[in-house]
Amino acid sequence: DYVSESGKTEIELQAELRFFRALDYFNLMKLYGNPVLVTNTDVDNPLLQNKEGTLIVIEEDLEFAQTNLSNTQPNTKASANAASALLGKFYLYLAGFPTFYSEKYVMDLQQFERLLDVYSLEGEHASVFNFENDQSYS
Repeated sequence: DYVSESGKTEIELQAELRFFRALDYFNLMKLYGNPVLVTNTDVDNPLLQNKEGTLIVIEEDLEFAQTNLSNTQPNTKASANAASALLGKFYLYLAGFPTFYSEKYVMDLQQFERLLDVYSLEGEHASVFNFENDQSYS
């Protein structure tokens, strides 16, 4: 088994990288509609897929990350909870315009329900902007 200098296994590194690939392609899709999906390293002959192929890769990457990442990471790193939240957001995006996959509403609810006991909304709106409440600086 491969273990990196940071102490992470190969599967953890793959999960982290797949999380960030899904995040990037999801953002590209929201901005540009149908980004070119490259899933191999052959620069002269990249693998191009249609939008459905991109959606499948994003979903598979997030499910892989959700399964293989831990939640013991600092707030600045990819985690299983972050993958659940992003997967829920992805399903919510798919359920609405322009794709209208309404069956995804149930799936996004399942992802967000996983996070109910982990995260909560700030009780007072003004506290959202309080620098002292930002846990990433703790």
